[in-house]
Formats: sequence, C-alpha cells, structure tokens
Amino acid sequence: MEPFERFAESNATIDEYAAIIAEADEDGILRARVLLPNNEAITLTVEPSRLLFGVDREAYKLALNTCRGAAASKLSVDEEAA
Repeated sequence: MEPFERFAESNATIDEYAAIIAEADEDGILRARVLLPNNEAITLTVEPSRLLFGVDREAYKLALNTCRGAAASKLSVDEEAA
C-alpha cells in the first residue's frame, strides 16, 4: 500500500470539496458519511478499535490499556457479586 503523503494533491482536492458527518450508533460503532459535491455520499462503518489502529497507533495502545483495566475491574466486581 502506498503512503498517504504520496497523493498530497489528490488529498487536498478531496479535503477541499468533501465533508464528513459522523455519529456513533448505540453499540459505539462510528457511522460516517462522506458528502461529495455532486450530492452523493459514501457511508463508512468503523469500529473504535479499527479507527484507532488505522489512524493513531499510540491512541490505540492507550485505549487498549485503559479498556483492559476496565475489563479487569468488571471481572473483579462480577466475581465479588457471585
């Protein structure tokens, strides 16, 4: 896969003429619509882990460690309740 930076001129054109509208559904999945200048839209569905992994690896690691802590705390609480 070629690096994003190689397509600087194409990227600038897309960034100038397209827009993104995004929201998360009830399961926390990102639903993004890329609005194009011809009134068409491209719909993307992205899980939080996939977005983080693809965009910011350090943020992915932070989220993973934080979520592992939350999972361990939940397991501990569930064990105490049983």
